[in-house]
Amino acid sequence: MVMAREISEIQKRDGRIVAFDRSKIVAAIMRSAQAVQGSDYNLADELAQDVLRRVGTDASGKIPTVETIQDTIEKVLIEHGHARTAKAFILYRARRSRIREGKSELMDTVAEILSNDEAPARAAGSRWRRAAIGVAASREFYMNRVLPEAMAEAHEAGAIHLHGLADYAQAPHGFVVPYLRLLQDGFASGHGFMRAPKRAASAAALTSVILQAAQADCHGGQTLATFDSDLATVLPAQTTPAELDQAMESLVYNLNTMSVQGGDHLPYASLQVGLDVSPLGREVTRALLTAAGRGLGRGEAALRPHVVFLLRAGVNLNPGDPNFDLTRQAVELACDRRLVTFVHDGEGVAYAGHEARVGAGTGVGQVARLSVNLPRLALTARREATDFHQALDAAIRVAAQHLVHRLDALGARPAADFPFLMGQRLWNGSAALTPEAPIRDVLREGTLAIGLVGLAQALVVLAGEHHGGSPSVQAEGLTIIRRAAALCAELGDQLGVRLVLQSADADGVSERFARLDRREFGLIKGVTEMPGYSAGVSLPADAGLAWHERLTIEGAYAPLFAGGCVFRDVQPTTLPAEQAIARVQAAAAAGVRAYALDFPLSICQGCGHTAAPVAECAKCASPGETARGIVRRRGYLELS
Repeated sequence: MVMAREISEIQKRDGRIVAFDRSKIVAAIMRSAQAVQGSDYNLADELAQDVLRRVGTDASGKIPTVETIQDTIEKVLIEHGHARTAKAFILYRARRSRIREGKSELMDTVAEILSNDEAPARAAGSRWRRAAIGVAASREFYMNRVLPEAMAEAHEAGAIHLHGLADYAQAPHGFVVPYLRLLQDGFASGHGFMRAPKRAASAAALTSVILQAAQADCHGGQTLATFDSDLATVLPAQTTPAELDQAMESLVYNLNTMSVQGGDHLPYASLQVGLDVSPLGREVTRALLTAAGRGLGRGEAALRPHVVFLLRAGVNLNPGDPNFDLTRQAVELACDRRLVTFVHDGEGVAYAGHEARVGAGTGVGQVARLSVNLPRLALTARREATDFHQALDAAIRVAAQHLVHRLDALGARPAADFPFLMGQRLWNGSAALTPEAPIRDVLREGTLAIGLVGLAQALVVLAGEHHGGSPSVQAEGLTIIRRAAALCAELGDQLGVRLVLQSADADGVSERFARLDRREFGLIKGVTEMPGYSAGVSLPADAGLAWHERLTIEGAYAPLFAGGCVFRDVQPTTLPAEQAIARVQAAAAAGVRAYALDFPLSICQGCGHTAAPVAECAKCASPGETARGIVRRRGYLELS
């Protein structure tokens, strides 16, 4: 009989030899037992003794490692009939392992950020690096300490994407600001109180402060739903066009130069205009479009604000409508700067950027969103010979639970953590909250959005071609989205939340999904061979269809997405204004709620000239490779 030797030392994972502590084995077994409602400390002590006996009889005589001890704990638990406790211990080990790996990955990420010497990183300065390190650390914290295991694994594998992960339990996504109320009553922001403005210049300055303050409490877009009419309401009737021009120029300058408090980016500001037919309201819209079109000091394209131009027949949609001249000006701005999304939607609906559709009214916002990888669902269903529709139903149910988890995590925070949204009682229902009160009940008024990515590639897996290939596949695509939309509405009622379906913009997520799926499923023609999946229900860029065909096919899906669905008119170059106006009108007639024109655009770093990418700047002859491209992220324009 081999005698068990006494264990006095143990080797840790980093190679260090430390004194052995028997109580840690008992504690590990007890912790796992408590996870499955166990409470017998004496039994845990007996099992720990068996672990020591087995490790001590190791004939090699080597100092045992932490891994050896933990492997033995698993065996002892299983052999003694404690399978549930063993499973809890295994899950605990896996989580601790992921935390260790996360720390290592975090250090690698920090090193990469600090060593980044590319032009955009240098231009952003040290504040960008500090903020980027903070974001990386926050992501790792939530992945390893807050998210449920299955949720974290789904995000890592690319089954879903959790947007704004670094702010998981810190900030809602976006907000529709009660702008008129703030202009009329004033507000507190930081130190001191801001009086109601009396002139256009002070109103523009106050608007910048409002958007910055709202952004400080959120991680996504801030919307002024009726910017033109709200501003016109508070300005003196004798306000001149020259005063408005100067005020809007100041607003554009501020929104393109000031960073969010404590952040590294410009406020994600969306200003909705177009429907006010009063003389002063029209002048506000004209001045805003003019200032945005003029850009910054050297003519550089402005990146903010994002202009949401609201369309309505009898107001501005057709020639002869009182505001059709403003529609023409907005189209010209879109053709020149890409800064406008045209929205033909219901009364009072607000958009953040062009992808997030928030329900009617102010004082609410989008609380959180995640995106579901449709091609992966289809590929998994094909590999496992299971039903795709049932898999999609299950994925949406799980996604809804994930969003509610985020709502609960964020809702546990006190109102005092949101000094503008809750402290100024802007979020609907927040007036009844004390500073210490959790905000969950008022957050329920906001939306939770489930985005879908890659319908085209999922249909290639399921039917052999995308929805632009044949009417039958288009019918299948519509069936998929109708089913998903209906289930979202049903789950929202069951869970007591405003759950909406969103046609997710690409926004880098589609590339991530495609990259992870290539790794698992290999290179598949028309699916994983793509650099990135199609945004939402968009057709692939190489679909070979005329513009009006794409409009008809994609436009059929728009009414199904309560959370937003944008038709991105992607062109190799910009369009003539008359042609673009016709497309805006055609999109509205086809039922498209949001239309945006996209084409390549870059800013010369030598002189600020903004144009399509070229080998040499037409204005100052600077080399084209030094120009910075303008890309769309989260529905907003950014420098690449």
